[in-house]
Amino acid sequence: LRPDRQRTVAVIGPLADALHADCYSCPLPSAVTARAGPAERVGADAVRWCEGAPRVSLRIHGTDDPLAAGDDPHEPAVRVGPAGPAVHLDLIDWGGGNCVLRAVSTGRHLRVDEKGALLADSPGPNGWVVRETFRLVERVDRTVAVRHVATDRYLTVGIDGAVGAEAAGPGEGTGVGV
Repeated sequence: LRPDRQRTVAVIGPLADALHADCYSCPLPSAVTARAGPAERVGADAVRWCEGAPRVSLRIHGTDDPLAAGDDPHEPAVRVGPAGPAVHLDLIDWGGGNCVLRAVSTGRHLRVDEKGALLADSPGPNGWVVRETFRLVERVDRTVAVRHVATDRYLTVGIDGAVGAEAAGPGEGTGVGV
């Protein structure tokens, strides 16, 4: 890409503006994303970016009640809540049938903590045990059960509306529509 020629560059994909580290990573000597590289070369105004991640709401089967990611950093628990901006999630393909869910309202990823609670407080997948990956599993009733990959448990909704990874199988997990 020659900066002296007028051009527009399209960068498309959910990982185009992301850098992810794992437990074996050291600080990256050159942390440049697929979006930032061309922007440095031809200028940010010449780069058009589309993440391309589907935006979804997960609604409890048989109801209009969605899962809602709070936008209060002091209360990051995901609960069954009223419809509104906090119910929109970006569904990002993580490969191998896995996905990550990111709250649109905060940009934070959903994860299951050590106690089994579903939270929307992670900057992104990372750590020795990646707690931000999920798998959507179709159930017999044609709804979807959400499996937390790290714990191999399925999301359930408690009577208080709190969401956690407590079920051993998809039939015991709470069915959702996407």
